[in-house]
Amino acid sequence: MVPNPPILPKSTQDVDESKYTRHGATGGSTSSTIGAFLKGRRARTILYASILFLGSVWLITQFGHSNWRVKSNGDVYEHTIGDHGAKNDAAAVAAVEGDLMEVVDADLSLNNKQESANDDDEGVMPVEAEIRSLMQRYPVLVFSKSYCPFSMKAKKVLATYSYKIPMHVEEVDLRDDGMDVKQALTLMTGRSTFPNVFINGESIGGGDEVAAMEHSGQLVDLLTKAGVLQSSD
Repeated sequence: MVPNPPILPKSTQDVDESKYTRHGATGGSTSSTIGAFLKGRRARTILYASILFLGSVWLITQFGHSNWRVKSNGDVYEHTIGDHGAKNDAAAVAAVEGDLMEVVDADLSLNNKQESANDDDEGVMPVEAEIRSLMQRYPVLVFSKSYCPFSMKAKKVLATYSYKIPMHVEEVDLRDDGMDVKQALTLMTGRSTFPNVFINGESIGGGDEVAAMEHSGQLVDLLTKAGVLQSSD
C-alpha cells in the first residue's frame, strides 16, 4: 500500500498565499506611492526654483545698482554698481543697460523738446517771418506767378496808381522755396491760389477780386483809406 503524500496544513498554505498576495499588493502599492511622491516632489522643486528665481530678480532690481552720475557736458553717462553681490550677475548687467537706455532716451526727449521750443520762438516756418517782414515794408504787396494771367490782371490794375512806397511784387514761381511760400500764405490767409494781394498787411483777394473792386470804385476808396496813395499835390 502506497502511502499518501503528506498534506500541508491549510494554515500554512494560507500563510504562504497571504504572504505572496500581500507582497504583490504591497509591491504595487509601493510603486504607486513612490511615483506619486516623485511627481509631487518634482512639482515642488519647480515651484521652489521659480520662487527663488523671482526673489533673486527682485533683489537685484532693488539693490543691485546705485544712482546714476551724469557728466556736466551731458555726453558721458556713468553708473556705479552697489556692493550687494550683483556685480557679476547677468541680471544686474541687464538692469544697468536698461537704465542707461532710459537715461539716453530721456536726454534725447529733452533735446527734442528744447529744439521744438526754439522752433516756436523763431517761427515754425522761416518763410512766414519773411512774408510778415515784406508786409511791414510794403503797404501794397503782391504775391504773384510770372506766367499767370490772373496775376498779370491784378498787377496791371494796381500799376495804374501812384504809391507813397512803391508796390512790391514777389514772383513766387521764380523762388526756390515757392512751395513753402504757398503753404505759408495758405495758412496765413486761407487762400492757396495766386495772386494774393495785400494792402497794409491784409489780403484783399486775387486777380478777379481786384478787377471787380476797380470796376466798382471800391479799390480806390480802399487805397485812400489805407493811406498808401501818393498825394496829387
